[in-house]
Amino acid sequence: MSSNLTAVSYGVNLSLSELEHLRKVLSGSGATFTSESRSGDERFGVYTMGLAVDGATDTDLSGLRRRVAEASAPGMDTAIVADALRDASRKLLIMDVDSTLIQQEVIELLAAHAGKREEVAAVTEAAMRGELDFAQSLHARVAVLAGLPAAVVDVVRAEVRLSEGAAELVAAFKAAGHAVAVVSGGFNQILRPIAEELGLDYWIANELEIVDGFLTARSLAT
Repeated sequence: MSSNLTAVSYGVNLSLSELEHLRKVLSGSGATFTSESRSGDERFGVYTMGLAVDGATDTDLSGLRRRVAEASAPGMDTAIVADALRDASRKLLIMDVDSTLIQQEVIELLAAHAGKREEVAAVTEAAMRGELDFAQSLHARVAVLAGLPAAVVDVVRAEVRLSEGAAELVAAFKAAGHAVAVVSGGFNQILRPIAEELGLDYWIANELEIVDGFLTARSLAT
């Protein structure tokens, strides 16, 4: 039995050589091509390939996705999506927030007001390398915020910028009748107004503890 999949590639510039390399990776993994199309706008190119893979198990598909990810050129990403998911009448889009829905890392914006942006950025990078688990890195970063006035939250909220295309993506999903959610290790005080403005269906984040008008060294799970 074959698995029907779609490979969706996107990037600022999708060159013919990059797409040809992707085809070789896919065909070398046993995929046959059923359709191809190009779309996009002046910001991003999108290339879609329909695929059929005979007898593919979940392990096989995981391996295919890994090989495609390893073969992707800088600035190009490819998602391998089961047609059953693409054809579903209602979908749920789940996103991260920092450096995904928005352009910045909120904890670093907050830390800048304490004069500790570089220190916090170093902890973030260590966590991304797997040297710290998430709880350790969160506690270490929030600790530097102790003593900041609560008003800094409003200042940082005004500094946040959505990633290019984020608002359009959410609006398109919502217009098509789908649900959109975000899950963040950041903070509700920043996320809530963004989520409400975009009309997100679900969101979850931590809460910065504020006592007597000042940030403490703690965050509260919600």
